[in-house]
Amino acid sequence: MTASSPTAALPVDEDLLIREAIRQRRLRRTGRSLTGTLALAAFFAAIGYTLVFHPGVISANVPYSNGFLQPVLVVIGGVSCLISVLFIIGAASGARPRTPWGDPVPGDCPTCGQPALRQDEAILREAGGLAAAVRGTVTLCQAPDCDYAAATVITAGK
Repeated sequence: MTASSPTAALPVDEDLLIREAIRQRRLRRTGRSLTGTLALAAFFAAIGYTLVFHPGVISANVPYSNGFLQPVLVVIGGVSCLISVLFIIGAASGARPRTPWGDPVPGDCPTCGQPALRQDEAILREAGGLAAAVRGTVTLCQAPDCDYAAATVITAGK
């Protein structure tokens, strides 16, 4: 792998971005992201079904519920079913394992000479948070047996 950047960022940031882009490309190709989304949808659907159609399973042994707990459980179950539907819609519209990763880049790969370059933005998040530690543009060669990769860091963390 080669990494190039016109900015003065550390090469470590570029390598991290390249690894993250390769991981995203592999997840898209294997369909793991689609499988994970559908598993979450099934989980929320099961919870929602249980709470909407069988709330007594949970509220039967709760002392002093006075009939207040069942309507609350039904509402929570309805919200859970709605979340499940949103996951399914997201999976149907966004997860396409057959589509190639990134946008095509004009020109030939500097390593293999084939017109197989694609680029996309990669974001590496801080551990346990949503803040972006490193953000940049990664260019990868899609040709078989070519491992060309280049990254340009846009913003670097601390």
